[in-house]
Amino acid sequence: MIATASGRPSIIGRVLVLTAMLVSVALSILTCSDESAPTFSSPAMGTVWEIRTSGVDDTLNAVIWNGQMYVTVGGTSIYTSPDARTWELRYTGAPGSLRDIVWTGSHFIAVGGHAILVSEDGVSWNLNTTAGLLNGVGANDTHAIAVGDSGLVLVSRDLQTWYRSIYAGDQLRAIVWAPDFRYAVGQDRRTGAFVLCGEDIVAHCTAFNMTLSYTRTSWYGSYRDLCPIDSVVILVGDGMRAIDRVGDQLVAVGNYGDAVVMRHAPTPWEPNRTIGGTYRTGLRGTLYGVTGAGNGCVAVGVRGTVVTSPPNRIR
Repeated sequence: MIATASGRPSIIGRVLVLTAMLVSVALSILTCSDESAPTFSSPAMGTVWEIRTSGVDDTLNAVIWNGQMYVTVGGTSIYTSPDARTWELRYTGAPGSLRDIVWTGSHFIAVGGHAILVSEDGVSWNLNTTAGLLNGVGANDTHAIAVGDSGLVLVSRDLQTWYRSIYAGDQLRAIVWAPDFRYAVGQDRRTGAFVLCGEDIVAHCTAFNMTLSYTRTSWYGSYRDLCPIDSVVILVGDGMRAIDRVGDQLVAVGNYGDAVVMRHAPTPWEPNRTIGGTYRTGLRGTLYGVTGAGNGCVAVGVRGTVVTSPPNRIR
């Protein structure tokens, strides 16, 4: 069921945004903290990759790990795997192409064209049809928010009823819950916000009583995905399609099968600090999704491709 609620833009606080370029990667930092960004010191991850045959023909757009299984979405279907090697079809026939998936801690949520699908176990899925194309979904303990084309925003507290809002007609691509993100409301400093990005937009919002409040930056570009790390949110665009935290590192994937490993993040005061290197996965095509899996990472992309790093670590 889709219900309607108003979403009124308002100015919440100051947002500092800095950019850094690495090869074809647009890397950006969004922070409201005066502290430096964290550094990453774990052994290299994402430098050597193994290509696996999934047996799936669809282009896979996103993948998530919940501690027990991988779930990936592509075309109108959903697949699961215990080891990122053998995949089983769990759902097919969604109204449109599925674009993103998130694990809330208790449920999987997949979104796409005219569709929101929810599952507790990754096996049985409940479909909620929507009007509009959804590109991204994020969740915390109390709310789930899906974002899409033409500024479409859907908010839910029970994963059954979704309240509809429109934000300024922007093309919204991704959203994430950032529990340590700090922002100001008047004289008050608060922690925890949903951060979203898209075409010429980076913003953060809070969801209370189904009403969204926004702070928008005056910063322009095409941003595809974002990932929180402590009080910082890192965004990727241009040649990169997805980013996720793997241990205390960040791994981004994108066009030409490229993977970028960020072991040292730029700080608000050092935008040109070393952020890692670009590595080839061996895939001649685009990777659209990546997830950290504790002892490694898994990325998915064109023609059902699944790549893992380090090789033979994901079992």
